[in-house]
This record gives sequence, C-alpha cells and structure tokens, in this order.
Amino acid sequence: MNSLLTHLQFASTLYLCGLIWTIQLVHYPAFQHIEEGESFKHFHRLHERNITNIVAPVMLVELLTSLTLAVQDQSLWNSLSLASVVLIWIWTFTISVPIHQKLHLGKDFGLIKKLVFTNWLRTGLWSMRAVAFFIQLVDKHNPSGQ
Repeated sequence: MNSLLTHLQFASTLYLCGLIWTIQLVHYPAFQHIEEGESFKHFHRLHERNITNIVAPVMLVELLTSLTLAVQDQSLWNSLSLASVVLIWIWTFTISVPIHQKLHLGKDFGLIKKLVFTNWLRTGLWSMRAVAFFIQLVDKHNPSGQ
C-alpha cells in the first residue's frame, strides 16, 4: 500500500510541478495583456473555474497521500514532504486566493505583479518536491551508490 501511495504522491507532485511552472511563466504574466473591464473579469472568472477543476483534485491527492504516509512512517522524508505540502496549502489560501479574490473586481497591474512574485514560493516548493522525489527514486534503484 505504501508503494501505491508513494507513486500517487510522486505523480501528483510531478503534475503540479509542471502545471505551476506553466502558470508562473505563461498564464499569470498573460493577465497583464487581457483588456481591462469586462474582458478581464470574464477571463479571470474562466481562469479560476477551470484552474480549480484541474488543480484542486490533484492537490487533494498530494495532501492525503503525504498525510497518510507521514502517519504510517514518521521518517524525516515523510515529515518534510508533509510539511512542504502544508506550506503550499497555507500559502495558496492565505496569499494566492485573496489576490485572486481582489482581481474579481477588475484588472490591477499591482495585484498581478504581486501574484506572479508571491507564486514563486509555490513554484519553488513543488520544484524541490519533484527533485527530491527523483533523488529518492534514484537512491532506491541504486542502493549501493554505484
């Protein structure tokens, strides 16, 4: 069972890592180029609805697998893994979501810049998680260090 949970966690992390880089480098900066007024409000509502549909279920899988593995095996790896996921969730709901809520009112270049800047933490955390998983995977397949 641990193997299945680990693979689910790895898959969800890789998915979210790729997605956050796309959002960070393409999608959020594109907010600046959408016309002000109703065009921006419509685009932002579309973004929120669609991104939530493709992010929320996978973030939930990542959280639940991290939590379950940390409870089952209180290793340093599982503890750090869970801590990084919890930090991503806290950052998402205390920083990113409130910025998006303010953008409901309309285009604001300062808020868009803040969204891009503050999103680097989540981008970094998911990237570190992906790299850590690759290192762990290599170590498991090469236990002698050769």
